Amino acid sequence: MARLSIQKIHVGQKDTNCYVVACTDTKEAVVIDAGDDAPKIMSQLDGLSVKWIVFTHAHPG
Repeated sequence: MARLSIQKIHVGQKDTNCYVVACTDTKEAVVIDAGDDAPKIMSQLDGLSVKWIVFTHAHPG
């Protein structure tokens, strides 16, 4: 059975909660609610291959 890792990252000016959920076996990941700070998120991936990016909702500009 595959194991998952879940990492919470605070991103952007509104300190949005972003999550990286990854399979520890395949190193494939989904980024949930990425916000607007791609460099910060990418710096936390540590060799993971992002397969999906999911947005659950939007914040007013």
